[in-house]
Order: sequence, then structure tokens, then C-alpha cells
Amino acid sequence: MSVLENQLSEATKKIDIASNNVEINAIIENLVVTLMDSEFSSIWFYDEKNAQLLRERDSGVKELYINKKHGVLYKCFMTKEPGIYNYLTSEKNYVASIDNPDEIKIKSKIIFPLINNDKLIGMVTAYTSVKKIKIFTEDNLELLKAISPYIINTICKMHPNAKIQGSEEDVENFDETLAFMANTIHDIRTPANTLFGFLDLLEEQIEDPRLKQYLLNAKESTSFINDLTSSMLDRISSHKERKESIKEEVDSIIFFSGVAEMFSSNMYSKKLDYNVFIDPQMPKEIITEPIKLKRVIMNLINNAYKFTITGNSVEFSVKYKKKEKQLSISIKDTGIGIAKKKQKEIFEAFKQAEDTTVLNYGGNRSWFSHIF
Repeated sequence: MSVLENQLSEATKKIDIASNNVEINAIIENLVVTLMDSEFSSIWFYDEKNAQLLRERDSGVKELYINKKHGVLYKCFMTKEPGIYNYLTSEKNYVASIDNPDEIKIKSKIIFPLINNDKLIGMVTAYTSVKKIKIFTEDNLELLKAISPYIINTICKMHPNAKIQGSEEDVENFDETLAFMANTIHDIRTPANTLFGFLDLLEEQIEDPRLKQYLLNAKESTSFINDLTSSMLDRISSHKERKESIKEEVDSIIFFSGVAEMFSSNMYSKKLDYNVFIDPQMPKEIITEPIKLKRVIMNLINNAYKFTITGNSVEFSVKYKKKEKQLSISIKDTGIGIAKKKQKEIFEAFKQAEDTTVLNYGGNRSWFSHIF
């Protein structure tokens, strides 16, 4: 997990247990201060009805009336464009009551409008006094841009009326973007796979240990590209399946045996004992969402395969509880396992049981067993 992801995760945990908007505001302001390496930060919510920006702190609610049409902040508000002002008081449009509401010896300031579906939700600012010389850069703007959806979502928790639902046109455009991304990713995968094949052939012809190491590094890079694109395609596919998957009747034995058979050759190649049990007493037909169910089972078996060392075992079983009329589907392995205190965390997106997991095994999620 990256440093940014970790910081956002920690902030989310604090927000979840916060009791009021003042506490939430403080958490987000502290997050921005840390990320910007600034001295202060302000999170402003735009109250459209009263044409004012609001900030909630222990000292009370601060109000900035935008209809006065003064200040650098007003300029960013009206244009919906961010701004960097490393010598704020020298700016032509600077107005102390608007741009320096904390009445400090202000030096530099960065301002970023928070926009959702072309509607301004609020403003986030980071700033320093003469005590802490800070030169804000385009990199700081890019970072604020990256976390702006997170801040917007937090503001929407504080002020539910700020939530804006996406239009049908937005959804269609998003789907078109996903389709374009999928095609582009496939275009990247093809030459990467071809390059890996050439490197494989070249490795067989070279005996120099030093050159072999260079080739190994190059092959690892192409494998990383392949893993990365596979992960991206999985996310796109998952989004599509969530929209399109519908319930239908399937032949239970054919369905589960087909999923199990997909991993037979890999298990054999890795010399793993692959034990499959499909209860013959289960109904011949079941009603399910086959695309979703297959995807979950495949992810679980694949992780069991990936995290189990040669010579150990993987078990896939489907049992029918006749009295309850339920299927129990489980995947068990004798792999590295997960510490009990980590078991809840792995069901969060992009979380691994350990930070070293991605280095040793690859991937960005870690699911080992699940009971349906």
C-alpha cells in the first residue's frame, strides 16, 4: 500500500468514529497539512443558498460571503480554477478579510476548488505564515486533484444536501471511457507478451551470467506490465459484471466442475495436491448469477494456488445442506495463512495481509477462503 493510500485509510478510520462535523473537518484539515507539508489548511463548504463558504472548527463556524466579489479566493471560486500564490499579500486581488481569515502573517497559499458534476461543492486551501517558508508547486496541485474526490465525499457526509447524482449521460460517458481503457490495455499487453517471448528465447542463447541477469530484470519488468494490465482489466470486467450479471438457471455439476477443471494443469505443474469435492446430492439445477459466482470462486482458488508452496495442498469443495437447502462453497489451502487480527482487513480493496505480500507473491488483494 502506498503512503497516500495509508494516510487516506487512517483518515477514513478516524472519520468513521468522529461524532460531529467539527471533528471530521479537523481530520481532513490535518490530512491536507500533512500531504502539502504546509502550516495550515482550511476546508470550506459552499452554502449556495446563502452564497457563502463555511468552515467548521472548535472556535465556531467561519463564514465568508462570496457575493462581496473580493479576494484571490473569490477569483478561484468564480473561475473554478485552482491557484498557487507563494507571495499572497503581493497579489493584486488580495483582500485580507477573505484571503487571510485567520489573521496570521501569511506568506504562501494554494487554493483548489472542489467540483462535483460541474457544481462547486467547496474549496480546500493550504497555507503558511512567515514562520514556515513553503513554495507550493504544480505537484501540490496534482496531489490536491488526486484527493479531491475523497474530500468531496467527506463534505457530502458532513452536508448530505451537497450530494449530486451522476446523470445518465455521465454513466454512458463513463462506460465509453472504460471500453476505451480496455482496448488500450489490450494493445499494451500484446507487445509486452511478445517482448517476454523474445527475451525467453534470447535467454536460452546466452551463457554470460551478467547478461542473463540483465535479461532476468527485463523479463521481470514485462511480467510486471502484464500483471498490472491484468489487474486493470479485472477491475473493468468487475464493473461491467456488476451491471450486466443476472440470475439464471445453470447445471450445478457442470458449472462447478468446469470452474475446478480450469486450475488442474496449474496445480499439477506446481506439484500441489488439488482435492475437489462436488456433492452429488445437490440439486441438478440451481439459480444463481453465474458470472459473479464464477469470478469469486476463481479469485479464491487462484489466491490459494498462488500462496501455497510446492508440495502442499489446495481443497475446493461444494457441499449441499439438504435441510437448509443451502450450498456451502469453500476453498482451503495449506499456504502462508493470515493472522487473525489481519483477517478483517483483507476484505478491504487494495489491502494485503502484510506489506511484503505484493513483493513476494504479486497481486493487490488477498482472499483465501469464503463460505456461501
